[in-house]
This record gives sequence, C-alpha cells and structure tokens, in this order.
Amino acid sequence: MDDFPLIVQDKVVNADGTLSEQRLDDSVFFLGNRILVNGTLDPHLRISSQRARLRILNASNSRLLHFGFADGRTLGRDAIGKGDFDLLKIIAADRLSASPPVPDRLATTPPIEVPAGARVRRFQLDGDDEINGRDYAMDRIDEVVPAGAHEIWEVEARDHAHNFHIHEVALRVIGIGGRQPPAWYRSQKDTVFLPATSKTRLAVQFGHFTDPTTPYMYHCHILRHEDRGMMGQFVIVQPRTEEDVVRTLPTADTGHAHG
Repeated sequence: MDDFPLIVQDKVVNADGTLSEQRLDDSVFFLGNRILVNGTLDPHLRISSQRARLRILNASNSRLLHFGFADGRTLGRDAIGKGDFDLLKIIAADRLSASPPVPDRLATTPPIEVPAGARVRRFQLDGDDEINGRDYAMDRIDEVVPAGAHEIWEVEARDHAHNFHIHEVALRVIGIGGRQPPAWYRSQKDTVFLPATSKTRLAVQFGHFTDPTTPYMYHCHILRHEDRGMMGQFVIVQPRTEEDVVRTLPTADTGHAHG
C-alpha cells in the first residue's frame, strides 16, 4: 500500500514566488495566502496501489483546515476547522496494485482513565500571550505534578481558538463545552484544539521520570502565541514531595527541549 506523509502549511507567497514574513492583516493569527504541501506549491501525487494512506500534518502557524476530496468522497478521518484551498492533485496509475484490507482496529492502546477524586487543574488562555493571567517566565515553575499521576486538566479558551500542547504527557479529550467529544476525537493525543469561548476537559497521564529542577512546558501551539508568552512550566517529582519544590529557577539552561 502506498504511504505518504503530507505536511500542509499556509504561507504568504509574493507574486515572484518568494516567501514573505509580513502578515496579511492585524489579527492575532498569522495566515497565509497560499498552501504548500511538503514545501511545494500546486503539488501532485502519483498513486500506484488500490489503497493509499495519507499521513496529514497541519503544520500551519494558525490556520485550521478541514480536509476532503473535490468529488465529495470521505477521508478516513477529518481534521478540525475549514479551508478553501486546493491542496493536492492525486494522479492514479493506469493499473493499480492490490492492497491488503484495512484492519478493523488499528491500535490496542488502552484509553487514559482518571480515578475518582483525581486532581483537577484549571487553565485560562487569554488573548494571545497569557495563561491564567500571566506571561511565560523561564525562572518560574507554575505547576508541580507527582510522578505517574492521572489528572484532569480543564483548559478554557476565553476569546480565541487555540491549540494546546503539553510536553511529556499523553492525554485524552473527555469533554468539550460540557459535551462528550466526537468519537474520532477520543484517541490518545498530546495536542488538542480548543474552540473559542469554550472549556475542554482533558484526562492527562504523566510519566515516571522525576526532576524537580528541570521543567516541562504546556503552551498554545500557535507559533505566534507561544512566542508572545502563552506558556507555562511544570515539573514532575516523587509523590508526596510536591511541597518541597522550590518554585523559582535560575534562568540559564532551564527546561527540556521545546517543540
């Protein structure tokens, strides 16, 4: 079976084909006027088998995309949001090789569960530069988590939509705006879309590696927002040592790699 990664980005492209870093408007988002797939304008893809897997990554700074086919046929899974761009021309070979059937179940990873009485942490994303009313500070630990914890994080996007990412963890969406998430949005994730003016509840599973002086990050994954300070930091420590953690760090060489 053909298997293709498709990295989709919107960029501001000048008339001469060069890229521009100038924004098209004064919004808090950075939106482009053209779509690139794997770094290519107006791309095409040649298919040689009866089935093809498209591993689609929306790598845009801000734009939300809803992927579909021009003739209305459905994809195996949709992305969130909407767009009005032609992304990719798919060209099928005259003869297509046979493909194996799609399995009924693709993975057997158990769902992330939280016990009764689990810790609930609440976060508000304000504008394009604050979480819980504060900008990011390299020398501040915002949250302290016991190793192996299963918690509920309730994240509110107060005015704009955001993409929320937590380093180190695995998570599952258990509620959006007081309702159950759709079936296709209940799988294990590390980044989730937060609709504007909504609260999203996450079941969060933390690892067992402990280090009270080297924090991980949580942040909006819209590039401009995280660069403006919409980030926080947490450390994972041995259970029952949370109160011993010093919440102020030296500013040099702190934190795990950011991504």
